[in-house]
Amino acid sequence: MNNRQNAYRKSALRKIKPQPQPAPVSTLPMTTDLLTVAEVATILRVDGTTIRRWVKAGAMEAVILPHPNERQAYRIKRSTLNTILGKVEHAK
Repeated sequence: MNNRQNAYRKSALRKIKPQPQPAPVSTLPMTTDLLTVAEVATILRVDGTTIRRWVKAGAMEAVILPHPNERQAYRIKRSTLNTILGKVEHAK
């Protein structure tokens, strides 16, 4: 590989910036009233698709955000999640 190719590779690598990662659920402030599908899925240890199915089936309440021509975005209230987790704890 010549010097020109090395210089190009180094400049290309400098342009690639790592994408910011979402904060882990444990570090989210308790004042966050609406959770994303990914956050709820992480807490319940299920896939995001499962959360979306539960919302569509009516098993979990969610706020539907308007996204024309895209997959619907949901936000789940923390109180709804706490209710679900409370039911699981009482069932044990």
